Amino acid sequence: GYGLYLRDSDSNITSVTGNIITLGTGAVAINNQDSSNNTINHTGNITTTGEGASYAVWTNGGSGNNLNITGDITTSGFMGYGYNFQNSTGNTLNMSGDITTTGSGAIGLDFILGASNNTAVMTGNITTSGIVSPAVRNSAANSNTITITGNLSTSGAGSGAYSIFQGDSNTTTINGNLSTEGVAARPFNIIEGDSNITTINGNI
Repeated sequence: GYGLYLRDSDSNITSVTGNIITLGTGAVAINNQDSSNNTINHTGNITTTGEGASYAVWTNGGSGNNLNITGDITTSGFMGYGYNFQNSTGNTLNMSGDITTTGSGAIGLDFILGASNNTAVMTGNITTSGIVSPAVRNSAANSNTITITGNLSTSGAGSGAYSIFQGDSNTTTINGNLSTEGVAARPFNIIEGDSNITTINGNI
């Protein structure tokens, strides 16, 4: 099921005060797909429960969207993403709240498959629990700017706190600690990534 759904829709302003709860396979609380120049303001918590690419917030395609979120994001289930930028450019995310995911492949904050020139500013902690569930991942995504004031914590095999894979020219500042628990769980890792700038003001 869906909460807030935008598709092929541009230049809208949507404000929601209250919680968004979704349940089911592929459930998405806030869906912003192939849409540009929208502003979404949400004050409240977001909870998604479901298996198979269930997103709390999903920006897929489009460009120039502004998302302002005040509240916590909680997901549970296989591939239950917290926030995902996919094949989308020039978007801005401002978030105040924690992201917590539980499940294999459940990533906290994710930039993938051509997501580029996006800006994310977050105040809050990101905690993931599950196999291959990074707190923050940048995969095949370039020139993004990420600033997080909070701790990144993961528990699960192969779950890094901050991971770049085939991503170039990204600038990241983390004001907080990075901690991992699990086999091959690396707090910080770059694989096949070039010209990235990362600043960590905290313990690893």
